[in-house]
Formats: sequence, structure tokens, C-alpha cells
Amino acid sequence: MPRTILRFAGGREITLGDLARDGMLGGINAVIVGNYLTTLGRPATEDLDMLADLQMPIKALSTTL
Repeated sequence: MPRTILRFAGGREITLGDLARDGMLGGINAVIVGNYLTTLGRPATEDLDMLADLQMPIKALSTTL
């Protein structure tokens, strides 16, 4: 299903901990960063650093966000 979008979202810091990197390598292709509706997320810079370490490209959905 090449057009499927699999997103990491709220709670992944608690449920996955250090395994978030493995999720990215396992096929996740979208990440919601920052604080969420009901939970606090980790700083966006940590997710950006993780993506840089994994050499994954970053593309925003919209430049107006």
C-alpha cells in the first residue's frame, strides 16, 4: 500500500520510549511533533534530530502551518 500514511502521534514517548527509532525504520512515514491535544510531547527538536540521525528526509504538509 504505497499511498498509505502511517503516523506516529501522541503518547509514543510513553508507550514506545527508545523504540521510536525502530518504528521509523519499520515503515512509519509521518510524525506529529510537539504537544498534543491531551498529552505533552517531547520537544520537536528531538524528533528532528532523530530523523537527521536516521538520514530521513523531512517534508512539511503545508508551508502555511
